[in-house]
Amino acid sequence: MERRLDDIERKVLRILVNQSKLSSQVLSIDKLCRYTGKREGRLQHILTVLEQEEFIQVTSWLPFRYRVLREWEAPRYGWEIIKGHN
Repeated sequence: MERRLDDIERKVLRILVNQSKLSSQVLSIDKLCRYTGKREGRLQHILTVLEQEEFIQVTSWLPFRYRVLREWEAPRYGWEIIKGHN
């Protein structure tokens, strides 16, 4: 069974997904550092983990460019999505 994402990995993935969907601005590593409160070295490690586990594909580090491959981890675990009604 594959491991679940750590909280910080999940947070970074959510930021990347939201940024790619909601903003036309390019997300830089500096902005990502500010959003997460983590240093660049730690973020590069987290991004590498997300890339190895096939959540994202980093196409360029300078400038930082990425592509989201999977938005969240649930489908690989077989969890069902339950849609609530308001």
